[in-house]
Amino acid sequence: MIRATQVKETQVKKLNPAFARADLGLTQQELADRAGTSQRVISNSENGFPIRLLTAAAILRIFNEERAKRGLALLELEDVDWIIR
Repeated sequence: MIRATQVKETQVKKLNPAFARADLGLTQQELADRAGTSQRVISNSENGFPIRLLTAAAILRIFNEERAKRGLALLELEDVDWIIR
C-alpha cells in the first residue's frame, strides 16, 4: 500500500518596511537622515512605490545596524516587502 504524503505549502511573509522601521523606534526622518535619502523616499518605500536598489540597500543597512544592537536576526533585501526598480 502506498500512502500519499500531503505537503503543505509554506508562504514566507515579507516584512512591511513601515513595521520594520517602527519596530526599531525610528521615525521616517531619522531613517532618511541615516540612510542618506529623503523622508519622502522612505514614505514612498513604505507605501508601495518603487525605490532604487541603492536606496533599498542603504535603508537595509540601517535596519540591520539597529537589529544587530538588539540581538535580532539580520535581514536580506528579499525579506522586506518593497518594490525595487
